Amino acid sequence: MKGFEEQPRGNMIGQRLFHGESVGLAHERCVGYHKDFHVHDRPMFVFPRLGTRMSITVIAGDSTNAPPRRAQSSGKDLIIDDESVLYLPAQVLHDDQSLTHVYDTLALYPTPLVLQQILLSRQENYSLVSDQWLCTTQLFSRSRLQSACLERLVHSYVIESESSEHIISDVFTTLLDDILWRQHRQKPSSEPTASDGGGTGESLAHEIKRSLDAHLFTDISSGKLAKRFARSAPTINKLFRAAFGVTPLTYVRLRRLQTASTLLKDDRHSVEEVALLVGYSDSAAFSHAFKKQYGVSPAEARNTGKK
Repeated sequence: MKGFEEQPRGNMIGQRLFHGESVGLAHERCVGYHKDFHVHDRPMFVFPRLGTRMSITVIAGDSTNAPPRRAQSSGKDLIIDDESVLYLPAQVLHDDQSLTHVYDTLALYPTPLVLQQILLSRQENYSLVSDQWLCTTQLFSRSRLQSACLERLVHSYVIESESSEHIISDVFTTLLDDILWRQHRQKPSSEPTASDGGGTGESLAHEIKRSLDAHLFTDISSGKLAKRFARSAPTINKLFRAAFGVTPLTYVRLRRLQTASTLLKDDRHSVEEVALLVGYSDSAAFSHAFKKQYGVSPAEARNTGKK
């Protein structure tokens, strides 16, 4: 599985690679991530996580040529986030750059043969041309099923360290089937959404919560929420508090600290790294918020196991 010979620029917090015979996997967490032009010998499906937003510059043409500089490139910039999926064929020259402070991304790398076999077996059901699909860079919206599958994979492989190719292959097949099914349907939703003013106050509160959960570790403010959902900040606070008992920003703070409490159990991450991972650029502010919530500092929580 080629394409990982050079380390990216930035402060790498964690990188795990699995060179599966049928499907490979890479999970990277980094602060200030940037990887210069390179190619992979396998197709890849890129899934940003936890509020990550990134730019991928794709260069058309012969990938065996010397990588051009970004400033001189006539390539296409693709912006993807944790609500989307990017498919990039093998041997396509590209570079990756995080647009968020913390970069957390999982990518799956099926062999070209495995991917082509799956596409061939599905092309009648989904009315696709496998060879054309295989060679086309594509961007998809991510579904809840895909997000659930990814978190299952992260939990088993990254957290539990179960490097089972059987699990990875099963999850990849489920993800690809869902992508193909949704691509085949291509029916625009007629349901009202919170952002266009549709739905009740309760449905708006739940839409806001889904948005917060999807961007939990990014820069969130009352002003940004008001602009996104076309409501005043006091109205959003009132609706959200009625549904969940706290304001949106309090919800974000509590969720971040809960995640930090879990991450502190892993000695691989320093307190400063945990702060960055959960959205605090200032470790002192993180420690203050953590102690105010749990009564102990992050270091004390790690040493004593007290939450």
